[in-house]
Amino acid sequence: MVSKAITVICDDREPKSMDMIADTVEGITFERKRLKTGDYIYENICVERKEINDFCGSIMDGRLESQVKKMKEDFPHNFIIVVGRIKDRTSDIHENCILGKMTSLIVKHDMTLLFVDDEFQFCFVLKSLIKKTLDKNSKVMKGGIKNE
Repeated sequence: MVSKAITVICDDREPKSMDMIADTVEGITFERKRLKTGDYIYENICVERKEINDFCGSIMDGRLESQVKKMKEDFPHNFIIVVGRIKDRTSDIHENCILGKMTSLIVKHDMTLLFVDDEFQFCFVLKSLIKKTLDKNSKVMKGGIKNE
């Protein structure tokens, strides 16, 4: 059985190469539009994609805080996916600063933060996040909420 492809809204400032990579991951396509929040949107799910050096730069210049705040205001399901490994960064930011910010994002801001090695993994994880988040939400809605 072939499942229907998920069409994700992709910010038009994201690399064009993402479209070709998405073509190699069955079940996901991108529609490009200018987004005010996040880089990838599907229904009530928002994903911010960061290359490792952009992640480091956005920590240092404070962009990450404002991006997270906007995501939380606009969407109930938010994810930051970092492409690359901390040890491969070219930024001068200290590793402890990165780890501290990661901890803050998870604990203080209740953000889901994932690291992937490359853009192919990003597309695969993006598709999986969307499907699993939708599955989880549909089960909650079908089952209702129990009063305790």
